[in-house]
Amino acid sequence: MKDPMLAPTYLIKGKEGLLRHCLSRLTEISVPSIHQEFVDAGNVLQQALARADSVPYLGWVRSGEILYVAVRIMKPSLVVETGVAAGLSTTCILAALDRNGQGELHSIDLPDYEKTYFPSLGLDPVAILPKNRAPGFLVPEELSARWHLHLGDTRKILPSLLGNLDQIALFLHDSEHTFDTMMFEYDTVWPHLPPGGLLLSDDVDWNDAFSSFSLQHHQRPVYFWNSGLAGVAKSRLP
Repeated sequence: MKDPMLAPTYLIKGKEGLLRHCLSRLTEISVPSIHQEFVDAGNVLQQALARADSVPYLGWVRSGEILYVAVRIMKPSLVVETGVAAGLSTTCILAALDRNGQGELHSIDLPDYEKTYFPSLGLDPVAILPKNRAPGFLVPEELSARWHLHLGDTRKILPSLLGNLDQIALFLHDSEHTFDTMMFEYDTVWPHLPPGGLLLSDDVDWNDAFSSFSLQHHQRPVYFWNSGLAGVAKSRLP
């Protein structure tokens, strides 16, 4: 409904063609082919899921494909994400950085916080870590050298973390999906993104935070159809 042309694009060109279309619009980079990246993303997800037999819920795995391909195309030197849980999206980002041969990922996570805020939304917690498992336990050892995990409340950690980092090229929100927290993260990160930097958010259909933020900042959002993920690229114009 927010972008009616995406459905026919998907029907005509398939999900790979749709992803190429969305990424081209978002990054303003010509993306003539992503076939191999798409295949590689599928392999990364398959390997991660093979390690996840004890995880009851991993979210919508297609966002992992999108994240992998986006990182491969943009080749960011610095990525920040909020929300880790088992670490499926984290693994996809790190695998793409590793394939690029450059870049680091800083992740913020408050383990099992769904137990606190999901009931207030009338929902049952789903992404709870298995007993004796740490956040990001799906991340393989060979990818961990590029990863920095920060445990705690995003409202406390995110501002100080951004203050200690150089400009970040890509940000992903995937923590508490409430209007206030999503707007807080978007507003906090936005000044730290350079022109052309990407702000991505998962579960944008939970409330109006992402669309409200895009409207306030005069940004044209790109919705990755049927995935829950959306993004805006910071304008390169003054």
